[in-house]
Amino acid sequence: MALASASLCVGVSVAAQDLVDGAAGAISSPAVSDAATQQDAEPGAAIAAPSPALDDGLPDPSRWLLDTDERHTAWLNRPLIDPADLAARPGAYADVLASHGILLDLESPLLALRGAALHDGASIGYPVEYLVVNSRGRTYEAAVIVRAMPSVVDACLSAMGLVAGSPTTFSERDPPPSEEQLEAGVSAWSMTSVSGPLLSIDVQWTDADGKPQTSSLESMLLQLPADGGAPQPLDELGWVYCGSGFGRYRQGRDMVRWHRGDVEGDLVAIYLDGRQACLLERNSLDGIDGSLYTLNPDAVPGSQTPVTLMLRPRVGERVEAREISLDRTPDAAGDPAGG
Repeated sequence: MALASASLCVGVSVAAQDLVDGAAGAISSPAVSDAATQQDAEPGAAIAAPSPALDDGLPDPSRWLLDTDERHTAWLNRPLIDPADLAARPGAYADVLASHGILLDLESPLLALRGAALHDGASIGYPVEYLVVNSRGRTYEAAVIVRAMPSVVDACLSAMGLVAGSPTTFSERDPPPSEEQLEAGVSAWSMTSVSGPLLSIDVQWTDADGKPQTSSLESMLLQLPADGGAPQPLDELGWVYCGSGFGRYRQGRDMVRWHRGDVEGDLVAIYLDGRQACLLERNSLDGIDGSLYTLNPDAVPGSQTPVTLMLRPRVGERVEAREISLDRTPDAAGDPAGG
C-alpha cells in the first residue's frame, strides 16, 4: 500500500488547540505494518508511518491576516513538491504531509484533508463561494478550513495520477460589442468552462452524540433560486480538478514564480470567478452567480467541529472545456449559464 499518513494540524485562529486535540478520531487510517514505523525508512518505502505534526516553517497563523504584503511574499521562493517523486517515494514525504494535515493513499486512491467546520447558527445562512480554504483564504464565505497549502494538495492529486485540466476563465470579446448590442443583452465577455478529471468529496465528522457522520460536500449546500423560491438541494455533479495557475513576481532583478493557490488560500470553489486560484471547481455552470449557495443547516457540523475531507477520483470521468455564451438575448434564454 502506497500510503503517507498524517496527524491533524489545522491553522484555525479560534480555539486551534482544541481542534487539534479533539480531532484524533476524525479519520480511520488504514492499518500500518510494524515495518513501516521505522523513522529511517528506505527512500523507496511504500508506507510512511504516522508522525506528529511538524513545524514546516510557515509563519504564525495569527500573523497571516495582518499585512497583505507579508501574506503574499511569505510564500515566494518556497520549493514545490515534485508529484512524480511523491508518487515514487511517498514515505519520504510523510513529515511534510503530516505538517499539512494530509493523508495520501495512492492505492485506493484517496486524499484526506483534516480541518474544521467554520459556521455556527448565526452565520449558517451567509452565502458561500469558496467552500474549502486555509487561514489565508476567504474564511468568511467558506464551509471548512484546513491546514494544507494548496500547492501540496495539488501535488498529491497529481501523484494520484490525475492530470489537472484548466479552470473557468473569462475573456473580453474582441472586437467588443457595440452599445446597441450591449443594450440588447449581448455580453462583453466570453466564458470557457472548467475542464479536468472528476472527483467526489465527502465530509466526515463525529456529532455531539459521539456518532460518526458522513455527508457529501454537495449535500451540505443549498441552492437559492433566482425567483426567490425555497432553497433546493444540489445535484451530485462532482468536483473538477482544474489545478491552480502560477504567477510571477519581480524581486529585485529576479522574477519569482509562485503558486496562485498558495497566495489566495482557497482550495475548492463553487463560485466561478475566473481567478484561476482554486484547485477544484464544481461541475456546474450555475456558479457564475456567487450568491446562489448557502449551507444546509440540517447537514453541516457545528462551528469548530473537527472534520476530514475525503477526495476520491471518479475513475474514467473527465469534464471537457466548452465555450459558453453569456449573452442575455432571447435566443440564449435556455442556456444554463444565462447566455
